[in-house]
Amino acid sequence: MLVRSLAGFGDFAELDTETGALRAAGPVSPEAAAGMRGVVGNFDDTTAVFYRDRQGLTLRIGSWTVNLDDPRITADWFRAGESAQFRVLADGVPLCDMRYRSVHLDGDIGMFVRDVLGNDARRSRLFAAAVR
Repeated sequence: MLVRSLAGFGDFAELDTETGALRAAGPVSPEAAAGMRGVVGNFDDTTAVFYRDRQGLTLRIGSWTVNLDDPRITADWFRAGESAQFRVLADGVPLCDMRYRSVHLDGDIGMFVRDVLGNDARRSRLFAAAVR
């Protein structure tokens, strides 16, 4: 599955959804880029991939994964100075809690996931064309 850096530097990678392994993708054509199915970011030293597969929107943080299309799942994100906290919750109970340094909001995967999950239209459209 083709994913791209959330920071937007054009770095593409292939994600093995079974193992979570990422490997650098060579040059990507515009046609292939249109099939991009996710983004990669980091919570400090922990890699996170936010993608859509046939099961729906998924978040992988390290080896932990969660189906974000489960209606019980929500996310919140808070920032204080250069630190941020991102949580994934099920029925309000935290399943995952990441505290990390967040300097550049454009590349903050926690904020991005929270914003997508908080907007039903954006949630349903994100990466949807690539799966059809």
